[in-house]
Amino acid sequence: MAKDRMAHAMAETLIGKVVTDMKNDPERGLRNIIDLFLMMPREKFSENLFSLVQRMLSNEDSAYYTLVKKVASDVSSENLKRFAVNIAFNSCGKGAKMIRERSCELGFPIPWSISIGEDFLEKNNNAVKKIVTEGKELGTYLYLIFGPKCMDDSVMEVYRENNDCAFILFMDSKNIRDINKFDGINNVIISIAGDDRDSLAEAADVMHKYSRFFAYHRYYDDENMSCILDDSKMEAISDYTNSFVFFIPKESCSKNACLKTKEELRKIRDTQKYAYIPIDIKSDVSEIEETISEGSYSVFFVEDGKTLTSKGNKFAERYDVSNEYIGDYLKKMYLSLK
Repeated sequence: MAKDRMAHAMAETLIGKVVTDMKNDPERGLRNIIDLFLMMPREKFSENLFSLVQRMLSNEDSAYYTLVKKVASDVSSENLKRFAVNIAFNSCGKGAKMIRERSCELGFPIPWSISIGEDFLEKNNNAVKKIVTEGKELGTYLYLIFGPKCMDDSVMEVYRENNDCAFILFMDSKNIRDINKFDGINNVIISIAGDDRDSLAEAADVMHKYSRFFAYHRYYDDENMSCILDDSKMEAISDYTNSFVFFIPKESCSKNACLKTKEELRKIRDTQKYAYIPIDIKSDVSEIEETISEGSYSVFFVEDGKTLTSKGNKFAERYDVSNEYIGDYLKKMYLSLK
C-alpha cells in the first residue's frame, strides 16, 4: 500500500512536470513524455506507445507536433494532468495489477474498461454510481459513458466522487452547449459526434472556451467504412478534436470490416499525418486487455441490461443493477460464454 502511494505521488509529480513543460515549450514537453513511459509498467501496449513517440521525435514533419501544441494551448493543466494520471497510473498501472490479481483469485477475467450505453442508462438511473463503485474493487478504472444523460447531476457527482477514475463521455454535438457544470471535474474527456458541421463547430467552440480535453467519435460498419477513412474526411475532422478520434464499430459490423479498419488505422497512426490520434474502440482496447490479463475483455451494457463484450459475444441475461453485484454478474457471463 505504501509502495502504491509512493508510486502515485511520483506519477503526479512527473506528469505535472510534463504538463508544465508542455505549456511552456511543447516540443520539450513531448520529449519528456519518454520519461513517463520509463516509469509505466513494461507492457506490450506501453512499449508500442513508447515506440510511437520515438518515431514521432525522429519525424520532423509529424503532425503530432501540431497535436502537442494544440493540446498545450487548448487544454487546462488540471484537466490534462488529472486525466493523464488516471489513465497512465490508475488504469494502466495500479488497476492492471489489481485486475491480474483479482482475476486469478476469482477465476474469471476482469474487464479493463466498462461501457454504459445510452439506452441502458435511460432505464437505470443508479447504474453509473454502482458500476463504478464495484468496478473499482475489481481494478477497473476506465469508464465509457454514452448519451446526454452522462451530464445528469447524479452522474456528474460520480465523476467528482471518483477522482481516481478516467471517464470518456460520448455525446452528440447537438447536446453540447454550456458545459460550465464540469468546472472542477478534470477526470473526463468529452467526445463529440454528428453529421451537421455547424453543430460540430459550435460544440468544438464550447470545448475551446472552457479549455476542455475533447475528442471526436465516429460509428462504422461495412457500408460506410471506406467512406469515413477517406483522406478528405480524415482531414476535415481535425477541427473537432484536440486529442483523439474514436472509431466505434456498430453491432452489425462484420469481422472482416473490423479487421480492415484496424489495419488502416494502424497505418494512419504510423504515418502521423493528422493532428490527432485515431483509436479503434474495439481492436485497440482489446490489444491492451490481452497484455493486462490473458483472456480479458471489456464489457458494454446495452439495452435491457444485455451485455456485449469486446470479444464480439453477447450475453442476453439482464444485469439487475439494483440487486446484483457486478462481479457475480461478470463471472456468470464469462462462464456462459466460455
